[in-house]
Amino acid sequence: MERLPLTDLVNHMKGHQTTNRWDVVVSYDEDKINELLQADSTKLEEILQIEPFTKEVDFWIIVAEGTFDLQLKNPRLQFLAGTTQVALVSELTGTYEFPTTGKGKEMIAAGTQLRLIVSLFNCAGQRIESNGGTTFVPDSKNGIVEGATKDYTIQLDPGNGRGNGLCLVFCNMEAKVISTDTTMKNLAAPIETGITEHFADAKEIYYYLRGLSKYTPSYVNKLLEPVAFNFSITPPDNDRRIPGVLTTWISVKGGEGGGQQPSGQNPLNFRPDGQTRCPIPKASSASVIISSHTMANCFFIPSLLRNFKNVKQKDNTGELAFEGDMQAENIYVEALDTKEKYFFWQWEYSKGEGVDLPVDTPPTEITVSQDVVTASSKPVTVSLTSDSKTSKWSYYRDPGVAGGKPILSGGNVTLNFAWNAVGS
Repeated sequence: MERLPLTDLVNHMKGHQTTNRWDVVVSYDEDKINELLQADSTKLEEILQIEPFTKEVDFWIIVAEGTFDLQLKNPRLQFLAGTTQVALVSELTGTYEFPTTGKGKEMIAAGTQLRLIVSLFNCAGQRIESNGGTTFVPDSKNGIVEGATKDYTIQLDPGNGRGNGLCLVFCNMEAKVISTDTTMKNLAAPIETGITEHFADAKEIYYYLRGLSKYTPSYVNKLLEPVAFNFSITPPDNDRRIPGVLTTWISVKGGEGGGQQPSGQNPLNFRPDGQTRCPIPKASSASVIISSHTMANCFFIPSLLRNFKNVKQKDNTGELAFEGDMQAENIYVEALDTKEKYFFWQWEYSKGEGVDLPVDTPPTEITVSQDVVTASSKPVTVSLTSDSKTSKWSYYRDPGVAGGKPILSGGNVTLNFAWNAVGS
């Protein structure tokens, strides 16, 4: 699927229900996930260890019994279209021998790969650390619910530190040998059978890929507390060398709630403007999209309430906009009452009423631009124009000559206070 430049992707998202009523959408492409796999490859390679096995090999003329001692190295993840399964493609190395022929061990042909098709499940459970490693143990009740679809929504347990997340589940899997070597073509079927039986004998093995917990450390910074999640897969576009994408859909405490539940007829897709699109922009390997509802209710409004009262989000503005009553001292224009020497015997007198301009009415408007934010941009605008107040004033000056007329004037002046600020 084509990836759009960031600005184009944002423009397609403006004014639309982008997140299917989920609060946070986190996406990684295959390349980034494989980087994470390599960084934490020890546990996965432990899972991929194959015990030596013996299988018959059909060489057309003769059927011989072969012994295989195989290793799977450097696994890479590939997403598959229209399914919740993924492919793990690993380097296949090791040896094989046919004792009845009298030959010694021979090496698996260089460049041989093994493609394992495994399931990607939502799982609820715990990550248990022991002996320097981590094992995922699914809950008996809430791990993979009997009869539930593989992509059903997990409600997170309130306990801290639980490892609810996405797991590669090695059960009911398929194995496929990939090689151009002639000998390997004869060995492929028994190798595939032996490896499939190996994982079948192991029952169900879980590899914790990515996930969430409700662990909430006592940070000063605002944290989002996840309460439920789901996932979806965007397959790769191999012709254009565009990697696939794994997307996690998350509901958080205080968010909108009611995220769309996937089904066969209505899968979870990123469709900001009605057309399915990749949630990761061009030249990026990951993205985090937070719904405007969540940004408003979990970030902006709690922060604004420190300095404003009655904060609420404005509707139908085309922007992320708020209004609230500013909590600050009124702007006071002091009264004027002066007497000053004008010229020789002349004096002048100036008077004006003091005016108290409240800053809590009408509400201050705060607007957040939907455009792409850069280091130099100022996406937040704050604007207030206070209610008007009227002040009476008068001016008197003594006559310039004996018997002359004094200068006298007066009237009303309307005052208000305007404040406009921009920032980030």
